[in-house]
Amino acid sequence: MAKYIKKSKEDKKREMDQIIENLQNGVKEVFTSENYLNYLKFFSQFHNYSFNNVIMILMQYPIASRVASFKTWNKLGLKVKKGSKGIKVLVPIPYSYTKE
Repeated sequence: MAKYIKKSKEDKKREMDQIIENLQNGVKEVFTSENYLNYLKFFSQFHNYSFNNVIMILMQYPIASRVASFKTWNKLGLKVKKGSKGIKVLVPIPYSYTKE
């Protein structure tokens, strides 16, 4: 079993900054080349995902046709190959707070 290594705030910020930079570069690439039509076809497959997540999926795995979590694939009766790597997407984390 793999150990989970807790990241520092600085590491998390650097990782998020890199993700945002990659997104910005991906957006520029999509809208300034002949890839626009390919993007529209790709986007139509992931209509329930945000614009940023579609760009991230496209950049990491351009031939993706479906994206789901490990647990979702198992619930659908589909197995993930051992050693396969996941792709990163931005997941909103709902929270609530009370004002004192």
